[in-house]
Amino acid sequence: MKSTTSKWLALAAIACAAAALAQPTWLVTPDEARQDAAWAQQHPAADEFTTRAFAPGAPDISMVSPASLAEPLKAPFPIRIVFKAQDGATIKPESFRALYGFLKVDITERLAGRAKVGPEGISVDSANIPAGNHRIVLRVSDDRDRQGETEIRFTVQ
Repeated sequence: MKSTTSKWLALAAIACAAAALAQPTWLVTPDEARQDAAWAQQHPAADEFTTRAFAPGAPDISMVSPASLAEPLKAPFPIRIVFKAQDGATIKPESFRALYGFLKVDITERLAGRAKVGPEGISVDSANIPAGNHRIVLRVSDDRDRQGETEIRFTVQ
């Protein structure tokens, strides 16, 4: 009797672990996307503002992949961002920050957990982001404490 119960408990534990592993690991959760969309709908003028790098010589942040954000993306998708320091400076990868949406939820740790971040940029093999319109602000600093910032906006179908 004990061994049968132990076997069933072991099978249940394995099934629970497999179910947990099968859950999508969201870069942006559906709840965060809904909250951000609701906020944006209540504050339509906020959509007109964009962020830019203001410091002369600040690092440049460019998206390489996806090649175009004009068309809706299908999740999950790869992301490749390139950092370029100016005037002989070097990028400080530990300064990288990713802020989601108009509410600027810090998703840096989630992104860093599945990405390769280095002085040359960041690479994510599979970004799982729910359907909707999205805005992410990316920031990185150089060794001269100049901060570059860019905003990417995209739609996921």
